[in-house]
Amino acid sequence: MAISHCDDSWTPGVIECTSGILTRFLASLIMNLFPPQWLNHPYWLALATPILATLLATVVANYLPIANVSLIYLTAVLLTALHTHTTPAILCALISFLTYNFFFMSPRFTLEMIHQEEILTVSFFLFIALVVGRIGGRLRQQMLLLHSNDKMLHHQLQLAQHLSSCLSQQAVLDTLCQHINQVLKVNCQHYLADQTPTLEPAAQTAFQSAIQHAQPCGAGASSFSQSPYLFFPIQIDSVIAVLMISAKAETSPFPPTTILIHTFVQQAEQALRQCTLMNSLQQEKMNKEREMLRSALLSSVSHDLRTPLATMIGSVSTLQAFHQQLSVDDQQELLTAVLEEAKRLNRYVQNLLDMTRIGHGELKLERDWVTIEDIINVTLKRTKPLLHQQQIHVTGIQPTPLLYVHPALIEQALFNVVENAIKFTPAGGAIELQTALQENTLLLRVIDEGPGIPKDEREQIFDMFYTVSRGDRKPHGTGLGLAISQSILRAHGGLIDVSDPPASHNGATLVFHIPLPTQQPTEEPVDGADSDH
Repeated sequence: MAISHCDDSWTPGVIECTSGILTRFLASLIMNLFPPQWLNHPYWLALATPILATLLATVVANYLPIANVSLIYLTAVLLTALHTHTTPAILCALISFLTYNFFFMSPRFTLEMIHQEEILTVSFFLFIALVVGRIGGRLRQQMLLLHSNDKMLHHQLQLAQHLSSCLSQQAVLDTLCQHINQVLKVNCQHYLADQTPTLEPAAQTAFQSAIQHAQPCGAGASSFSQSPYLFFPIQIDSVIAVLMISAKAETSPFPPTTILIHTFVQQAEQALRQCTLMNSLQQEKMNKEREMLRSALLSSVSHDLRTPLATMIGSVSTLQAFHQQLSVDDQQELLTAVLEEAKRLNRYVQNLLDMTRIGHGELKLERDWVTIEDIINVTLKRTKPLLHQQQIHVTGIQPTPLLYVHPALIEQALFNVVENAIKFTPAGGAIELQTALQENTLLLRVIDEGPGIPKDEREQIFDMFYTVSRGDRKPHGTGLGLAISQSILRAHGGLIDVSDPPASHNGATLVFHIPLPTQQPTEEPVDGADSDH
C-alpha cells in the first residue's frame, strides 16, 4: 500500500531527484557494461534508446496522459530502426515494451497487468513497435542500398570522365589502376598478358589461371583463394592484361568487394574497345589520305612530267628519222635539248621525293648559302612559259642578306606560290615580289591582282587538298601546291601566311617568313642557277 501511495503522490521534486540519481546510475552502468569499443555496435543503440526514453517519459508522465507516453517509446524504436537494421529495432521494441509495462502500467514496478484495457494497450504497443521496427529497419537497408548505389554511380562517373581522355591502351590501364587505388584504398598494378611477373608459386598459379580462364582468381575469389593477391583479367576479344590487387598493409581489410572492381573493369574494357576502334578509324583515314595524296600528286605533276618527256621524245624521234638531213648544229641543238630536259626531269622527281620525305620527317635539309635574288631569278625562268601577258616585278631591299637554306626546296615553294598567283591574275595584270627585313627574318611578299582570299579561309588554304570555288582558288585545283610550300617553309623554321593586300591592290598577298642565320659565311654563296629545275 505504501508503494501504491507513493506511486500516486509523486511530486516534481521527487521526480527530478529520482531522475538525477537514475541518470548517474545508468551512465555508470552503461560505461561498465559497454566499453568504448562497443559504442559503435548497433545493439548498443537498441539498449540505450529505451533507457533514454524511460528517463524522458518519467519527466513528462505528470503532464501527459499515460497512453501518450508510449509514443516516446515508439519514437525510440523508430530511431533505432533508422540507424541500425531490423534485428536491433525488434530488440529495442521488446525492451521498450517491457520498460513501458514495468514503469508506467499499473501496478507499477512489476510486469503484472490487472486491467483488461491495459493488456490491450500494451499488446497494441508491442504490435505497433514491432511493425515500426521492422519497417524502419527495411527503410534503413533501402537507404543504405540507395546510398551505396549512389556512391558507386559517382565512382563510375569519375572513372568515365578520366577514361574519356585516354587515347591509348597504356593510358586506360594506368587510369584504371589509379582509380581503384584511390577508391578502394588498395595497391593495384597491371600486367600485360604476355608479361610474367616474379611472384610466389601460389600467386603465379593464380595469375596464369586468370589469363587462361578469363576469371578472377586469388584472394576473395572462388579459386586459388590462398594467393595473397587478387588477379582480375581485362579482356576484349581475349585477355590482354591482368590487374594484381593487394592490401596496402597487413592490417588493411582485404580483399575488397569484387563487384565494384568488376564494374570498373567493364568500363575500362569499353574504353579499350573505343581506343581500338579509334585507332582503326585513324589508320583507315591515314590510308585513305595516303591514296588521295598519291592520286593528287600524280594528277598534279602529270603536266610537269609530260612536258619534258614530250620534248625529249620529239627531239629523239627527229634525230632518228632525219639525222641524215639535219646539220651537225641542228643535231647538237636537239641533243642539248634532250639533255637539259632529262636533267630537269631528274631534278623535278628528286624534289618531289624530298618534299614527300619532309612530310614524313625523313628528309635531311641539304642547306647551303644562297641569296634570295638567286632563288627569285631561277623561279622567274621557270614561270616565264606560264605567263599570259602578265608581268612580274621584283622590288625591295638591296642587297639582301644571305640565307642558309635548301635552295631547291625554297625555290619550289616560291614557284608554287607564284604559279598560283599567275593562275588568278588576269591577262595584262602584274605580280609583285617584295623583299623586306623584320628583325631576324627575311620577308618575301607575293602580291597578285586576282580576286583575293576571304579572311575566314586564309588558314585553310594551306590544308592538304583544300580547294574552294571562290576567292584565290579554283575548283579544279588539287589543293597541294600551297600545302607543300607551307611544309617546306616549316621544315626551315619559317612559315607562309596571308596578309591584307596593299591599298593599291585588290588581290591576295602571301608572305614568306624565312629565318636568317645568326652569322654570315666567310665563303662565297652558291650560284643560284645550280638549283634550277
